[in-house]
Amino acid sequence: MCERWPFNRERLVLALLLCGLLTAAGSDTPERVVYHINFDDRKHQEYALYNLQNQIDGARGNIQLFVVLHGAGLSLLLDPEALAHATGIKTANGDQVMTTRIDTLRDQGVRFLVAANSARRHHIDPFNDLHGVDTDDIVPSAITALTRLQQQGFVYIKP
Repeated sequence: MCERWPFNRERLVLALLLCGLLTAAGSDTPERVVYHINFDDRKHQEYALYNLQNQIDGARGNIQLFVVLHGAGLSLLLDPEALAHATGIKTANGDQVMTTRIDTLRDQGVRFLVAANSARRHHIDPFNDLHGVDTDDIVPSAITALTRLQQQGFVYIKP
């Protein structure tokens, strides 16, 4: 029975690999990724931004990226002057160096979502104390936003 098969094993494997490559190359489905940041360590946040840029570079334009910030993670966007009235936040990393990196990521389509619950709990005004936050960037709950994005097929990354 195997003698009548027109392909030998190597040709079959090669054909299957080629089929897989052609399918992957022709896919219009963007990568869908959500990063979860709830920590205030600057070095760790810088690493997360570095990972985001690598993700964008690897996807070559076919990507949807969200960053959900809550708790101490709001420090990523927190203006250093706002640290005086923010409670429960140790650092304000939203200085010029970080905001330039964040703006570069936003220009490439990254959406930074801010939990309203966390902003209230930490006495932070998202529109005055956080860099570049607009009404569309506010979500009632980070956990709910993360859950909904994952239900929509977004891959969850906790850097």
